[in-house]
Amino acid sequence: MARKLIAADDQLVSKLMAISNQEGKTFYAFVNDIFQEILRIRSLGRTLQEVVEFYELMETQKISGAVFIPMEALDHISAKLSKEEKSRLGDLWYEAGQWYGKYLASRFPNETLEALGRLLSLSRGELTEVQIVNEDPVRVRCASPLISMDYTYLLKRYVEGAVNSLGYETTRDEFMKGLILLEFRKR
Repeated sequence: MARKLIAADDQLVSKLMAISNQEGKTFYAFVNDIFQEILRIRSLGRTLQEVVEFYELMETQKISGAVFIPMEALDHISAKLSKEEKSRLGDLWYEAGQWYGKYLASRFPNETLEALGRLLSLSRGELTEVQIVNEDPVRVRCASPLISMDYTYLLKRYVEGAVNSLGYETTRDEFMKGLILLEFRKR
């Protein structure tokens, strides 16, 4: 196989060489592995930046104690709850949103709302649309024909908790099965 010369920053090459040595690989093999993985990421229709963001957000989910359950299981459980129990479950989702909002603010202080949008887009695969417009007022729209009314309510409470924890108050609160429309103003 023919080889090509590739220009790269000395510091980057030094760091990559150190990693390849730690892994017991030749630099040539290590760099080829990197290129193979990037090509695999592209074949999945993703960018390296998206994969890294997804990984970071999944790490956030992991350290927060989040548990992924099938939507059907959540709907089954939710259907068995009384009105008061559903309200309490909504409060728990709101509190979880507050935690995420504060955590994202500490991790991404200059782009917290954007990070929230990425978190929702990347970790909530059932959502077909997530839009957060960072203006005055902040507008949030989440949509999916796949989610139940109960799940829509819980997700709305989660988003509300996250944005409220950033110093915003809710000024518009609309939702229906599969659609969340919220607006917020700075307190």
